[in-house]
Amino acid sequence: MTSKVVLALDSVGANTTASQEWLLAQKGVSTDLDWFLEIDSEDAITCQITYETNPDSSLSLTDYVINIGSDKKIDKDAGSCLTRANNNYWFSISPGCYDREFQISCDAQNSGDDGDFISTVLYREKNSPTFHVLDYVQSSAGGITTESVTSYCFISAGKCDYLGSLWASFVLDTVGQSVSDFLPYLETLSSNNKNFFPEPFLYILTNNLEFKTELLNRIIFHKYWEISRGKYYDSALALLPFQGDNSLTEKQNAKNWLFGIQQPNGCWDNNNIVSNGFLLYSLWPRDNHPLPPEFHSCFDSDGGQIWNVSGSVTVNNIVNGTDFCTNRTLTEYFCKADNRSSSIDVLCTDGCLEGACLTNNIGNITCAQAGFDCISAGTFCNGTIESSYVCSGADICCNPAPPDDDEITCSELGDTCVPEGTCSGTLNTEGTCSSGQVCCDTTPSNNNETECELAGYTCTFSSACTGSFVPGYDDCPGIQKCCDIATEKITCSRLNGIICSDNQFCSGGNSISTDDLFHDQTCCLTPGTCETRTVGATCEDNLGICSSSCAEGYSPDSAYTCSNPAYFCCMESDDNPSANGSYWWIWVLFALVIIVVVGILYRDKIKEFIQKSKARRSGGGGIFPGRGPGFPPRFPPSYDRNPRIGAPIQRKIIPQERPPERRPIPKPKSPKELDEVLKKLKEIGK
Repeated sequence: MTSKVVLALDSVGANTTASQEWLLAQKGVSTDLDWFLEIDSEDAITCQITYETNPDSSLSLTDYVINIGSDKKIDKDAGSCLTRANNNYWFSISPGCYDREFQISCDAQNSGDDGDFISTVLYREKNSPTFHVLDYVQSSAGGITTESVTSYCFISAGKCDYLGSLWASFVLDTVGQSVSDFLPYLETLSSNNKNFFPEPFLYILTNNLEFKTELLNRIIFHKYWEISRGKYYDSALALLPFQGDNSLTEKQNAKNWLFGIQQPNGCWDNNNIVSNGFLLYSLWPRDNHPLPPEFHSCFDSDGGQIWNVSGSVTVNNIVNGTDFCTNRTLTEYFCKADNRSSSIDVLCTDGCLEGACLTNNIGNITCAQAGFDCISAGTFCNGTIESSYVCSGADICCNPAPPDDDEITCSELGDTCVPEGTCSGTLNTEGTCSSGQVCCDTTPSNNNETECELAGYTCTFSSACTGSFVPGYDDCPGIQKCCDIATEKITCSRLNGIICSDNQFCSGGNSISTDDLFHDQTCCLTPGTCETRTVGATCEDNLGICSSSCAEGYSPDSAYTCSNPAYFCCMESDDNPSANGSYWWIWVLFALVIIVVVGILYRDKIKEFIQKSKARRSGGGGIFPGRGPGFPPRFPPSYDRNPRIGAPIQRKIIPQERPPERRPIPKPKSPKELDEVLKKLKEIGK
């Protein structure tokens, strides 16, 4: 929640320094990753590794000497923090030592070698076979390198909070803080936290097209996203990285979908404030202009631009800035006539200390630096003439008076005051300016183009800015800033690929997303070719599985479609053992055939065995004397086994008149008959 408050306050120009410091104080070392130290050289080297064995004591530095042979293997561990791993090629860093720094110095074992070596740290998700290397690798020849674990997260309830870390990193990055130390944790664990929808955050933080592709692929029915918090909130989050991009087809489709289901009062999601606010901020961001003056109250504690007195400026009861020194330069905060805060850098001639010049002597300051207007000499100044500030030629510096309550200044309307006769746009008679100036609407014919872009710069987020942010251009939408040198757009042709349309798939090559693609297009890299999809080639009809991610042994196949466009068609991989068919049922059938054959051949013996077993359970003694094999034993007639009360019943013995008939002995089957049975069984098993 604190992160979102910082984002909101920063968008209206409020000072959020204290909140940012509180957020940074919540960071902690992530133990969700395994970390490794690598030292490598072309030659056999002897290295000394120094680190604190007891971080609570400044005198606990311990040296460990290890040897790395010409086979690149390490000969021994370096204390309890560094144990050999990966077949003795690396050191595994103990989780209890993630907060230590490791100083490494190496020398060649042979006099003819130069002793050059490199060092770096690697990491992986716990028990994962995939390793990641940090962006930098240090090298040294006879010098010292220092390595440390740079993996942080934001702690909540004593453990890393992945969703909280996403929000805190994103907001701190937006307000200008460096968050590179949080990226290993966020990127590596993203696959285990898909339910938090990390792709929009990671695309903003890294400018990696892989996350953009994953983000756009999770759209549902080409209209909205629904991952964790409902279709409205998740759609706003998905489109947050594209605040300044109105050419994105997915964004336009989402807007059309929202307009189609908008409630009569203009809201969505049963008037949910969070969802509606997030949708408006993400899809229809306002320019980053401060609030109009009627919503501001501004107070400068040192009474204005008093160079030798330190003070603070408070806007709406929130400290917006405090004067400070940078060597001999003073950054002085002050209130403007329109109740907005501003600042100016001045050179203290006699030095600067604790937010104030030692004397009131300063170098020349231009009128524009002071936030005022230069007007032609002899022109009426609707305010105060500031003679201490410099204008070009014979112009004078005018500090305009605060506007009347009923007046609206030109800047409040988003327009610019220019000298009369110089407006290249449309005159706006509703906005007031100083005498001799007119309010000019310089909005370009292309409403999507900002002043930053008209000046030749680019509105983007920090990870896509390879240069520096340009001050003075505050009209970039939402989280974006004006950048002088932005990352060059990646096009499919630049990568020697070809663009496949929505009814085609990339066959024989990898398909990626590039910046020049339209909706449902993919860039097919060489040696791939674009092949037309077969009509009705659905995933399920071809024994595939539609899923947001493919399980082990399966890989996504773009040749087949799923009813849910957010899903991939997962087909069994060629290297999946089960893809070649499973033969266990054949073995089962073969075993059953053998059992049946044996049963036929030895059915008499099996019958005899069963009868013996029944006789034993009933108390009989097996086969009666005089009976040959093949004759079942005769048992007494059944009788009521319940005891009877009274005299026993007399039984009459009737003499046998003739011996009992003997049952014919079955005739054994001839070999020919057995062959026919086996032949039929083989035909059944085919």
